[in-house]
Amino acid sequence: MKIIIEGSDGTGKTTLCKKLAEKYNLEYRHVTKDDPNTFKFYADTMRDDNVIYDRHLVGEMIYPEVFQRKANFRKKEFGKLLDIAKDEKVVIIVLYSSYITLYKRLKEKGGEYKEVMDKLSFINQEFITIAVKYDLHLINTEATPFEKICEVIENEYK
Repeated sequence: MKIIIEGSDGTGKTTLCKKLAEKYNLEYRHVTKDDPNTFKFYADTMRDDNVIYDRHLVGEMIYPEVFQRKANFRKKEFGKLLDIAKDEKVVIIVLYSSYITLYKRLKEKGGEYKEVMDKLSFINQEFITIAVKYDLHLINTEATPFEKICEVIENEYK
């Protein structure tokens, strides 16, 4: 089983990843800005088995603009990575929540999210837009129970 959980800060990625890792006995990996975040990195990591990623390739389509940094790959390469994900049977789920919920969650977490909070609405909307455009699973964490998310994953592995 290979799963990628994406979404804006505050959507519940880490909480969900850890619950899914426990349920399906998967290795939990959190991709951060300190990882290579290159085309090769994403392509290689999608070949690993029995793993769940907390963040991965979708964020690389959004965060370079947010943080005014050079993107590590272009849209054309993103499409190629999605093809690899499909070939490797990687389930990609994009989480979203209302702006109010995201803002509350991040405010509770404190300082490290300060620079994200100003662009929170944009980031959340970009994840939604990419999920819709590329036909990725899109799940509202405020309205979708854990069991339903498990059904989405299990249906991909039937």
